[in-house]
Amino acid sequence: MATVTIVGAGNMGRGIGTRAVAGGRQVEIVDHDQAKAQKLAGELGEHATALEPGASFGGEIVVFAVYYPGIKDAVQVAGQQLDVLIAGDDQAAKQQVSQLVSDGGLRPIDVGPLGRAQQLEQLGFLHISLQQPLDLGFGSAVKLVRP
Repeated sequence: MATVTIVGAGNMGRGIGTRAVAGGRQVEIVDHDQAKAQKLAGELGEHATALEPGASFGGEIVVFAVYYPGIKDAVQVAGQQLDVLIAGDDQAAKQQVSQLVSDGGLRPIDVGPLGRAQQLEQLGFLHISLQQPLDLGFGSAVKLVRP
């Protein structure tokens, strides 16, 4: 199984790391704050290690984690399995990421070529911008459902 390197030991890194470890992956945590990386690796358990800032990392899958609250244990919202939308031009890489997502208990959805990434960013921005006016507390998700 592919090793996952997560750059960032904040909430997003914690959420992704939790799902990766749940899926049986080895996880490397890299953060500019070594203490945060070590703390998160300790929380994730024996399948996680903290790397020194600037150290070489060897994960076949590298995730740049950015701040986003509330995803640590979430695999469902309102009884629905969470979706992860994946865009890319490299089919083998998309398959690896899809397997990582699926093993972590989430539903991977291939949305097409890398050019779709800009549209995914726009969807993400819309979702973020609706949180405060709708008083969602960043506890919502965008879900694709068949009628």
